[in-house]
Amino acid sequence: MTSTKIREPHPCLCGQIRIDIPGDTDPKTLPASQRGYLDDPTADEAGWTYLQTECTAETRRLFAPGHDARTKGLLQTAARLGASVTVLDGGMAHSTDPITFATQQLPGMAHLVTSNPKGRVTKSSKVTAKVGRWTYEGTITEAGFAYTAKDGSTKIASAYTLV
Repeated sequence: MTSTKIREPHPCLCGQIRIDIPGDTDPKTLPASQRGYLDDPTADEAGWTYLQTECTAETRRLFAPGHDARTKGLLQTAARLGASVTVLDGGMAHSTDPITFATQQLPGMAHLVTSNPKGRVTKSSKVTAKVGRWTYEGTITEAGFAYTAKDGSTKIASAYTLV
């Protein structure tokens, strides 16, 4: 008969991860599901703002149910923006890049972060985004996502999701 070690409940890992992004990053370049994670749209004194879930779930595992997907999305966003990841652990904070973090701390998830084919998104980069239920290639502009519609006309969408 084998004994099973019962772990004590501890905070979900997704609540301990913070993505440090430049304060001038347009929130529209973030996936719609992550725009609510912006802690404060104003940057701190160093010019940075943060994406953080503020999850307070207690779990016996690394993540609460479904929160591994939330973390994967945050790490992919960090990789795409060229942002760093800060892990807040017991009053201590240490920063690294998202690919190193995923490789060292979440080896089962690392391939999902490193295989993000989109690369870093800048205002001049070609990106793929969903507008409504259709997917288009275009660029991020000050006004929104600029793309060419099926009829050849150029359109700018203020509501879109990067894919």
